[in-house]
Amino acid sequence: MPLKRTVIPMLFLTSLLLSATTAIADDVMKVHFIDVGQGDATLVEFPCGSMLIDTGGEKWPDKGTARYDSTPGLVDYLTRFFDSRPDLEGRLDLLLLTHPHLDHTRGVPAVVSQFLPRNVVYTNLDRGSGISEQR
Repeated sequence: MPLKRTVIPMLFLTSLLLSATTAIADDVMKVHFIDVGQGDATLVEFPCGSMLIDTGGEKWPDKGTARYDSTPGLVDYLTRFFDSRPDLEGRLDLLLLTHPHLDHTRGVPAVVSQFLPRNVVYTNLDRGSGISEQR
């Protein structure tokens, strides 16, 4: 039941953001699926703002003994995005964390410190491999 209580408000908030952009006839919403290896990071670009859903990035073995850390790639992607959208002043309007697993929350500390989200929405789940990054 706790998941249901958090998913419904997240969906409501997302629908509000989406409906706010439909009034602008010539502008388009774009969705960026960012390569973070294992995990998810999705940037939703609105005419008047941006939302990042999850920050991806569990470190995992790649090609034998090498380690892959997706956080630098995520930060680089977001930096290039904000360079192309100076009107957004380098800030996320919303950081939405779907659940506290490390492959969805690894990049939270870097995203919060560098892109200063105006709002953060996360579940009230208190267990998961990425719980410390979620807090």
